[in-house]
Amino acid sequence: MYLKDLYLFNFDYEKMVIDDKPVQKVKFGGKVARNAGEVFVVDGQYYRPAQDCNKNYGNGIVIQRIESVGERFLFSEVKTFFSTNKKMDLGYHTFNMYKGLIVVDGHGHRRKLLFMIYSILVNIKGMWKNKR
Repeated sequence: MYLKDLYLFNFDYEKMVIDDKPVQKVKFGGKVARNAGEVFVVDGQYYRPAQDCNKNYGNGIVIQRIESVGERFLFSEVKTFFSTNKKMDLGYHTFNMYKGLIVVDGHGHRRKLLFMIYSILVNIKGMWKNKR
């Protein structure tokens, strides 16, 4: 199902080719399969940032611990966080770490009043169009 399934593929670094068929399909209970950045390592443990899309696209970031069991990978939720920045009120959709820095990419509306007016006009247009 859309945003609930993650497909893992083998990658040949020498040929720079991705296999056609996935080696594993991971099913999540919520819409948290969409990638949100590069896998990173803390104290030898691998983590994957994913988007929380349960409410909308990029509503928040879910940090998932990656564990290897045989030839399978398990993903478990460690932390979820959402934007508290008023200018980024629609959420975060990217999370990356580099040399001790964390970079997040958020999204929001610069001019909320104009967006609200625009949304109202689009809704009115849709209602008017449906009545015709």
